[in-house]
Amino acid sequence: MRSLPLCLVTAVAVALPSFALAQSDAQPAQASSSQQQTAPAVDPNTAKPITDTLIYTIDPATGKRIPVYLTTTPPTTQPDPPPTKAERKAALAARHSMFDDRYHFGVLATIGTGGGGIQFGIPLVPHVALRVGGDYIRYTGSYQYEAANIAANMTLGDARATLDFFPARHRRFHISPTVIVANQTHVQANVTVAPNTNFDLGGNTFYGSASDPLHGTGRIDLRKVSPGLTIGWGNITHGRGHWTFPVEMGAYYNDVPKLQIDFTGTACVANEPPQFACQKVQDNADFQTSLNAFRARQEHNLTYAKFIPIFNFGVGYRF
Repeated sequence: MRSLPLCLVTAVAVALPSFALAQSDAQPAQASSSQQQTAPAVDPNTAKPITDTLIYTIDPATGKRIPVYLTTTPPTTQPDPPPTKAERKAALAARHSMFDDRYHFGVLATIGTGGGGIQFGIPLVPHVALRVGGDYIRYTGSYQYEAANIAANMTLGDARATLDFFPARHRRFHISPTVIVANQTHVQANVTVAPNTNFDLGGNTFYGSASDPLHGTGRIDLRKVSPGLTIGWGNITHGRGHWTFPVEMGAYYNDVPKLQIDFTGTACVANEPPQFACQKVQDNADFQTSLNAFRARQEHNLTYAKFIPIFNFGVGYRF
């Protein structure tokens, strides 16, 4: 019977540490549970919630587990710096990238050697586009040369079709064969010779009759259809943005322009009596010889006009 109390005491001594350890484990769990139910603490500096993490460590003196809370604060987020110039440029290029990859209908207003004009651009296949349009301008003026009063007008006008080839990747530089059609370019002059006033024609001197003054007409015409070739910079059917400012230069082949010169009235040969010197121009052999010589010299000068220059500058818009 005496051994029974000793066994009880031994059992209690063994159970007490385990009970104490269980109580120590339960208290952090209860504390953690209560902490989860309460609102999280807030960092007064950043106004951000503080996160507590529960871990256990061993006390080297007692060998017991000790709960430890690690407090962590979320990192402070700094505002993004403003974009650099290169970043803004890259963003703008990206915004236009979809526009750059598409092809567009374009319209172009031009001014140049053919006058003012308008053209329309239509994309056909990559690196190839078609332009159609026309030019028109008219000049008028009058002046006096020796005894002749000259009233002249010049009309520049045509329709044209141009095929643009863009060999480079950027599709700005182009080589363009062109066809001039319905060419209305011409120069016309009306001449009135003052009566009894000497003038030179083809190396001879004449004067006009007072009773039947001399009148002359002259006209230069170009071919109605002519081939041409131009090079230029600018594209109204492909590119960044809507506006473009193309420039173009080249020439078209016209052969020798056609010249017409006619006179009516009575022409008199200088230094001869009127009764012998004055005749209708159709019957005056001296006048006709001089007129033919003058016409031949002007036709020779027109051989230098076989190639008509083309130079255009324009403002285009891509739809």
